[in-house]
Amino acid sequence: MLRLQGEYELALENHKKWLAIEEAVYANKNHPSIAGTYQSIGLLHKSQGQYKQALENFEKSLGMYLAVYGYVDHPSIANSYHNIGSADKSQEKYHQALRNYDKCLTMYQAVYGNVQHPDIATCYENIGGAKEALGRYLEAREYYERCLDIRMAAYSSPNHPYTEETRRLLDGVQ
Repeated sequence: MLRLQGEYELALENHKKWLAIEEAVYANKNHPSIAGTYQSIGLLHKSQGQYKQALENFEKSLGMYLAVYGYVDHPSIANSYHNIGSADKSQEKYHQALRNYDKCLTMYQAVYGNVQHPDIATCYENIGGAKEALGRYLEAREYYERCLDIRMAAYSSPNHPYTEETRRLLDGVQ
């Protein structure tokens, strides 16, 4: 909540305190709760444009999730790849972002099956953004359209903020 209010320093301080508590409580340092806290810390750094620190935390979290769940399809692992891709995209490392988004998308599709889940829509939107940044406008448009289809079905409202955001992206792509 503090991150969304722009209170980054206080949020970071609180997350670091929580991390210390988690590390003291859990004997196994590769615990999903600890990994989740590293994700949150990474998001705080990303929100402040501190991409190196964000990536360090996202990658640490990914390593923990892989240690806990193995190399199986799991939403937390997929989310880690998504966050790494977002940090890459923010640094204009679009090809690298696409590799991470593709891992994320493949995993989400395996986890959710034929269900058109909002996480898949978000992944499509971010793939579209990376492709648009690379000048691959037709491909970007295709991914934005996939995103919009899922969001229209998921949110049952053409006026939902995510649906409107996707429409703006579609309108902006050449």
